[in-house]
Amino acid sequence: MSSLLLEEGDFVPPHIDNHDIVRPFCTVSFLSECNIVFGSNPKAVGPGEFDGLIAIPLPVGSVLVLNGNGADIAKHCVPAVPMKRISITFRRMDESKRPIDHVPEPHLQGIQPLVYEVEREKWSTGPRAVAGLMQWNLQLEVIDSSSLTS
Repeated sequence: MSSLLLEEGDFVPPHIDNHDIVRPFCTVSFLSECNIVFGSNPKAVGPGEFDGLIAIPLPVGSVLVLNGNGADIAKHCVPAVPMKRISITFRRMDESKRPIDHVPEPHLQGIQPLVYEVEREKWSTGPRAVAGLMQWNLQLEVIDSSSLTS
């Protein structure tokens, strides 16, 4: 697990998470909504601004699950955030890559993500984005907590 605090104007540059991290992994968003941008190589078009294949909003309380090409081939980045944002990423390392003396937390073993259908109408889904999703076969899922009922 890792956490990230972004202040207004901070951003995360394009990257692919280390392949020693087991897929899928997920990120929970707090405090403010922001976009995450995916593409083969998102270009910086200004300070904290990126042009990629697709931009997906991450509402407060949402969970982004990264898997497949969305985690392994497409780079992702977070453009400059409009206000303070916290994200917590849950991931685990490939057991064969762990340090020899590593002891996993027993109460965290066996945790699995819950899967819910969510609206995708906010996604940037112009022809370029739709073609990109098909070309890259991105396996992304955004779970918006406001759409969940108890």
